[in-house]
Amino acid sequence: VGGPVDQLKLTRDPKQYRYLNQSGVFTDPTIDDKRDWNNATEAFTVMNFTPEQTNEVLKALAAILHMGNVDFIVAGGAQIANDKVLNTAADLIGLDAPSLGEALTNITRELRGEVITTPMDMDQAADARDSLAMSLYAQLFKWIISKLNTSLKGNDTWHSIGVLDIFGFEN
Repeated sequence: VGGPVDQLKLTRDPKQYRYLNQSGVFTDPTIDDKRDWNNATEAFTVMNFTPEQTNEVLKALAAILHMGNVDFIVAGGAQIANDKVLNTAADLIGLDAPSLGEALTNITRELRGEVITTPMDMDQAADARDSLAMSLYAQLFKWIISKLNTSLKGNDTWHSIGVLDIFGFEN
């Protein structure tokens, strides 16, 4: 009680999160979650992440998981079906929940100096939700790599981590 899972408003059940339950695989005898968690948190410290930075990374990851659980209903266009989930995701990353909800359910364009807002249908809203989650994850990943490379930079040498993202493996 009072640990990271509670602070991030997460459950310990991966089946509860759309982005984790797609494979249907929830256990693997070769994976020790507790050991891996301890290794990851130690790595943050070793690589000079402040406790605040580590906490922000965890909050962003939790927000992504919660965002994946935002559902929609049809009411003159897509509307948020579960405000509590939206509020949790928005709170974790410091966004205004109504604004996030609007961004996930409406297309806003400027045409000849006039702002026009059009409601999305349910498929468009789900795509917007997933695109935002993927973008947030990608930006978080880039920031972590940048932070790691800053920590690896020596006085006499430049060591860095490079990551190759091969197009086509996304769903």
